[in-house]
Amino acid sequence: MKLDQIKSIAIMRTSALGDIIWTLPMLNRIRKALPKAKIYFITSNTFAPLIEGIEDIELIRIDKPKKLKDYFKLKSVFAPYNFDVLLCTQANLRINFIYPFIKAKRKIGFDSKRGRDLQKIFINESIPFKKEHSVDAFLGFADYLGINSNEIEFNLPFTTEEVSQLPPKDFIVIHPKASSLQRTWSTKRYIELSNKIKELHNIPIVLTGIPSDKDICDSIEQESQADIMNLCGKTSLNGLKNVFLKARMVIAPDSGPAHMAAALNTPVIGLYTAVPPEYTGPFGQIENCINAYPRALEHYFHKTENDVPWRFRIKEDDMMNLITVEEVLEKVNSILK
Repeated sequence: MKLDQIKSIAIMRTSALGDIIWTLPMLNRIRKALPKAKIYFITSNTFAPLIEGIEDIELIRIDKPKKLKDYFKLKSVFAPYNFDVLLCTQANLRINFIYPFIKAKRKIGFDSKRGRDLQKIFINESIPFKKEHSVDAFLGFADYLGINSNEIEFNLPFTTEEVSQLPPKDFIVIHPKASSLQRTWSTKRYIELSNKIKELHNIPIVLTGIPSDKDICDSIEQESQADIMNLCGKTSLNGLKNVFLKARMVIAPDSGPAHMAAALNTPVIGLYTAVPPEYTGPFGQIENCINAYPRALEHYFHKTENDVPWRFRIKEDDMMNLITVEEVLEKVNSILK
């Protein structure tokens, strides 16, 4: 099937926040290359607000299946559709089992290295393997379809939802928590960093996070001497976008909000130890990241990146302690110059 023969195309990505943001340049390339095609984006109800507002896209909202009966419910959801192309941009066991319930002439997924949990069983075509950033990996689907473009546009849809409590002037956002404690910098170091920012720059700090991040955000707020506004659990996804748009910079570990801020062209200082940021760091801002991955490989395994498999993940409980306050502060000073 040639590119100009595609009349309907669906993209499957139900989670997580950062991964959905990484698919947007691919989505925008497809929109421009196929202006007459019907384009669908299949995602979870949780993250649908990220896609709402993008023109010429029909959202198909689903709940991620947890039990066998949930898959049969999804069968009825997808029954009205018969796509020319289904881009299977998510590869894990729970999602792979959804693909047989979706009718499509072409089901395109990842290569065998990136197509986890035997995705190859559920697809009939795959994109070629490359060692590349996740944004480029998703763009590989557009390349595979024959879309020739070098344009990279996130174009996160903007909403008018305001967060009224924000400081009136420059402020720095600290989003302290990753999805796992292993990839979260210590509360003590966030407090020390915020005190240094107060001492050197006298810039207010806004804390963001989901409700389950409340303990770490409250501790930073209570123990720091900086001017802090704690918005943890108080913003929607769209509200968070508006906070990041107004921020001078965002400091965060490997997390979805870090990628959201980068997509909005807000400077991001990413804190990375578990994986190298050149593959999963804030896109276009790798130079702002603290890359402690080589140190961690040496510290825990006495190895270099040449000695371990591609995208080898480190999962040590204290690995984020390899990142110092001084090196993060150096990045802050550089951005504020």
